[in-house]
Amino acid sequence: MFWLLALTSVVVIGLTQSSLTQIAYVRVTAPESDDWDRLRGILSSLNEKPVLTISSYNVERLVESNPRVAHSTFSANLFGRARLAVAYRTPLALVDSDPGWGVDETGFIFPVAGRQAAVVRLRINVHDLTPNLTLADSSGLHELLQVVKKLQVELKKLGGIVAFDSNGRLCFNVVDGFEVVFGSPDRLEEKMAVLGTVLAADPELAKSDAIVNLVEPSAPMIKRLGE
Repeated sequence: MFWLLALTSVVVIGLTQSSLTQIAYVRVTAPESDDWDRLRGILSSLNEKPVLTISSYNVERLVESNPRVAHSTFSANLFGRARLAVAYRTPLALVDSDPGWGVDETGFIFPVAGRQAAVVRLRINVHDLTPNLTLADSSGLHELLQVVKKLQVELKKLGGIVAFDSNGRLCFNVVDGFEVVFGSPDRLEEKMAVLGTVLAADPELAKSDAIVNLVEPSAPMIKRLGE
């Protein structure tokens, strides 16, 4: 028994210290170009470290220190090959007061690159934008994001601002004047379907100064300003 334990100890020590198990190749999946130098620096810190001494958890936490990274996965084998998969957050909407910040579908607020294609903005009160700030449901963010999700599914190219008006009603305002009043977030599926029907019947409506009131979706009201 003693010799077996001794042999096991020798093998373990050999694997943890041998240069044969050092990482020689890392495959990185889906890195964003402007994050590559940072990722390369993290991976370079693993040079000359045997695989068994590397904590995948610690590597992933370093990768995820960039708030734009939603999650990552790092793995390595005893043959010196490793893989890093990186998934970045996608902004569902931009913060209206500062379009340099995006909000993902979980409500996580993070800095975005200028190339992000979100066309809907949220009018929310954010006093201290930090990379790990998430707004609670008490702020109404959950309801706002529900509207944004539906807009992007049903009306992908219709950009504008989702907000609560002074009366606490959910609204969607297109910059050039078109406004949709949803009221409460109740029956949102029905309200969005009615909006789609209204715009299909009159595609030019979204380019006008009209107000579409969907507080009661079974009886939508359309008011054209100036008429």
